Amino acid sequence: MKRIIIMLLSGLMILTMLSGCTSKEEIKEKTATPEDLIGNYYDTIAGRAMLTIEEHKITIDWSSSAAEKAHYEFDTEYNSETKQITYENGKLVNQVFASDGSKTETEVYADGSGYFATEGYNMVWHDNKENRKVLFIKEGGEGNFIPNPWTYTEDLEEARNVSGVEFDPPIPECLPDGYKFTGYMAEKGTIRAMYENGVSEMIVSKSSLLSGVELSGDYHEYSKHWEDSHKGVHIDMYGDGETINMAFFSNTVENFAVTVLNQNIEIEEGYGITYDELCSLIMGMQ
Repeated sequence: MKRIIIMLLSGLMILTMLSGCTSKEEIKEKTATPEDLIGNYYDTIAGRAMLTIEEHKITIDWSSSAAEKAHYEFDTEYNSETKQITYENGKLVNQVFASDGSKTETEVYADGSGYFATEGYNMVWHDNKENRKVLFIKEGGEGNFIPNPWTYTEDLEEARNVSGVEFDPPIPECLPDGYKFTGYMAEKGTIRAMYENGVSEMIVSKSSLLSGVELSGDYHEYSKHWEDSHKGVHIDMYGDGETINMAFFSNTVENFAVTVLNQNIEIEEGYGITYDELCSLIMGMQ
């Protein structure tokens, strides 16, 4: 009898071990990011963030200048039911590059959490730690996968030719205090002028094809939304109710957007411009 019991227990142990191995394989198959999502993506705000998706890992490198960037690392799991890539214990490291090629790294945090949600062939990053929502578009590949369409230049005529948009950037006298021009981004139908003041980055966009959030590229959900008009121009504004981080306005043919964010490319309220400064920008493009 003892022998039979021992044999039965041994059989159960073997079955348990086998089923355990099978479960691990199933878990691995379920949690690994699908192959068609693996690859590189770029952000839609300024085109300076590159997201790289691997089976169980995601990294984001977001440049704030030629010498400095934010480096994010996430160990991820894929949820086949929600089609989301989730993460906990996400890390952010600031990287500064010296002229001799050396690199200094400073860890900012290691307790980030959030998820990436698929939107067609695009990816939307929902981060809980920094309360951000950013749209990324896949680069390269076939079908609906497209390369980064933006051309970067400091030449206004080149930007106009690439975009096909007649754009007159705000005259310097109409810029908010401290902002200096850094360059243009252009693709067919859309042109953007970029400015920095050492703390914030401001992007003024004009398009014959895009409007609203799609034109700004800023999908963050701000706490306040309000409307007003200036000299017959209707303006939609988003921010904290006092400073403006995102604004849209249009004429009869073309659409405009103004986006203001932390120069480290963090989307935070309080880094915006005032209503008077926005009106000055609008008049400076007339």
